[in-house]
Parts: sequence; structure tokens; C-alpha cells
Amino acid sequence: MKKVGYFQETASGSSDDYPSLHELVGKLEGDTSLIERYLNGGAILAVSGQLAHDVLTESGCAIGPVATLTDGEWLWPSYLSYYISKYKVQLPLEFVSIIERRNGKCPELTERQLEAIQIGLSEDKKPR
Repeated sequence: MKKVGYFQETASGSSDDYPSLHELVGKLEGDTSLIERYLNGGAILAVSGQLAHDVLTESGCAIGPVATLTDGEWLWPSYLSYYISKYKVQLPLEFVSIIERRNGKCPELTERQLEAIQIGLSEDKKPR
């Protein structure tokens, strides 16, 4: 699974593998509605029970519950569409291309597909 939308500033634990959100602000050009629709249409894979906060403001206002969404190939946090909408945060071109090819419509996944993804992710976390 490929990950998108995880940033040094929002990661819990080691964040060295993630890009800096501050460096990506304002770099997404054009209308973001297609991207936002895709991100919000992802299948919910997991819910953490925590609230996400805007790490780019001093107040750190709450922006919604933290969940992990997927299209079956990519994983992203539920708060990513907020950062796209408000800050036009740059995304990998590979991911944006998929969204454009699918015209902003995230594929619907079955429960069986979601279970397989969860099993695959838990297998990746097992020590070897």
C-alpha cells in the first residue's frame, strides 16, 4: 500500500519518512474539488477515536476525527482533504493522475476487500 498525506507535523512516532507539510503548502495548482471529492469518497479502513487539529495554525483548531481511508491502492488520513482545501498542499503526481483518470470518483470497495487490506497491513507490521 502506498501512503499519501502523512506529514512530519502530523505523524505520531517517527516522522522522518514523511515530507514536511510546511514545505508543501500552496504548491497544488488549480481547482481542488476533484481531489477533495476523491479523498472524501475513500473507504474507511480504520478510525482512531482521536481528533485531528490544524497544525498550521497557532490555535490548533479541531478539524475532525482521525480515520484512515483507502481506494484499495493508496492510504490517506481523513484530514488530508482539509489541508488540500484550505492550504492547497501538494500531492504526489502519481496520486493526482489516478484521481484525474477516475474523474474524482473513488472506487467502492467491498467488505472482503477491506478485510484483505487490513490483514495485509497487519502482516506488514509483524516482526520478521
